[in-house]
Amino acid sequence: MQGYYGFDDISIGGLTAKHQQLGIVNYTYWFASDSKSSGLLGLAYPFMTGLNDAKDQYDPFFTTLWKQNLTRPMFSLTMSRDARDPGKQAESYLAFGGIPPNVEYDESGWSRTPIRPLRTLNTWGVLESDDTGLYVIKADAWVYGREGKEPVVNTTSTAVENLSVDAGATLSYLPHGM
Repeated sequence: MQGYYGFDDISIGGLTAKHQQLGIVNYTYWFASDSKSSGLLGLAYPFMTGLNDAKDQYDPFFTTLWKQNLTRPMFSLTMSRDARDPGKQAESYLAFGGIPPNVEYDESGWSRTPIRPLRTLNTWGVLESDDTGLYVIKADAWVYGREGKEPVVNTTSTAVENLSVDAGATLSYLPHGM
């Protein structure tokens, strides 16, 4: 992306990050599949704001909220769809500091994993960084298949390589052979 930096107070869901630095983008290198692209919400680590140069890094929106003591240092996403009616809009949630409201869940089906340092993505050339710059995790397994068939559980070492969780991505790249 190319553009300029600016500062403003930004509010989302009743939380306001005061004097938030933000990128004002006037050119991107991608096009949305629906020909619309309205921007990015800063939920990543500061590392992602200055990829060209570490001195350009700044605190994204969520980091600013946390540093201004407006939320706990966690957020969660609930991505929803109604498989029975593909045309129906299902509610999705982004919750700062906890779990979204009105979402049914079973705690026994949840798991957690630590965020891994950048150096674990050795194919990216970040060999010496213990920084957290992306949401890199190591999966226990991949479970996939077709509706009505027994799911496949793949726990081979190549299937559970480090991966970066990106809720803003339009697709996921899985290891070869999946």
